[in-house]
Amino acid sequence: MAASEIANEMGLVCSFMPKPFANRPGNGMHMHVSLGDGRTNLFQDKSDPQGLELSPMAYHFLAACSPTRRR
Repeated sequence: MAASEIANEMGLVCSFMPKPFANRPGNGMHMHVSLGDGRTNLFQDKSDPQGLELSPMAYHFLAACSPTRRR
């Protein structure tokens, strides 16, 4: 965590959150994720009825990464 160490030495906080403070610029962090078996992209399904070419496994992965809301 070199970035955190350097920021700490400068009296700052290093965060890879998209925008941790409303009054300061954010870094727009995003990720690219894929899962394969060595031959096939397991997140791709060209017959996806939503038209996004995502497999059921990809939708489950995204659901697990999304925050849940409790009412």
